[in-house]
Amino acid sequence: MERFLYDNIIKIAVVISLPLWTAFVLADDHNITAHGHIVDDEYLVQEKSKPIYVRNIRGAYSKGSDTIVIEMRSREKYELTVSFCWDLPFATGYRFGRLGATNHFNRVEKGLRIWTVSFGRIDSSSCYVTEVKTLEVVG
Repeated sequence: MERFLYDNIIKIAVVISLPLWTAFVLADDHNITAHGHIVDDEYLVQEKSKPIYVRNIRGAYSKGSDTIVIEMRSREKYELTVSFCWDLPFATGYRFGRLGATNHFNRVEKGLRIWTVSFGRIDSSSCYVTEVKTLEVVG
């Protein structure tokens, strides 16, 4: 039995994976993920643009009770519309991404978590980015 498996492992692997390859090739709608989520065309266009990372944020300030303006190291400015922020106008700083984890590869996009910092204390509840708009693009 072991000799049979050893001699025919490639054939067995091809036969097992053939239905998966057939489904991939014959799939009509490429906007549906493997989990059944529908991906918007706007999201696909946004993904092709240059990603914005949290590590490149140079400064941030609030503009109203539901908007944060961030300035990147490259001097580009973006306006983030956030929800679930009750103390946004009183914040003295912001913490982008996950608490207790490195923010090196977190992208500034819809769903990013933001914690407000008031007088050196990080608030226990977070805000969520609902929209990202470009204000200024340099060069």
